[in-house]
Amino acid sequence: MKAFGILIIVGIVVVAWCPWFAVGDAAQLIRAKVYQGQQDIQDGCVLSIDLNTMEKVPFGYRQSVSYTCSIGGDFVSDGKNNVFVTFYKQVIGVPHPIIK
Repeated sequence: MKAFGILIIVGIVVVAWCPWFAVGDAAQLIRAKVYQGQQDIQDGCVLSIDLNTMEKVPFGYRQSVSYTCSIGGDFVSDGKNNVFVTFYKQVIGVPHPIIK
């Protein structure tokens, strides 16, 4: 039973470290998801990736994605989300700006 507990702890540490998941893979997944998101948002809104914010965190990577929206040259809204890429390569938190 003690060996099983140690094995579980080692497994969690390895998954949190995720050595099989390279920073380039995470960046590529974020770019693809932002490109896909750009196709789905309203005209006048732009998503942009802050390339200097890629950070290795437990269970994956985190990076900032910003958005800006304007109508007819008038500024309407902006914001920033931290996008998380999990160790199983799912992108979470890409912003979906909507002008109301």
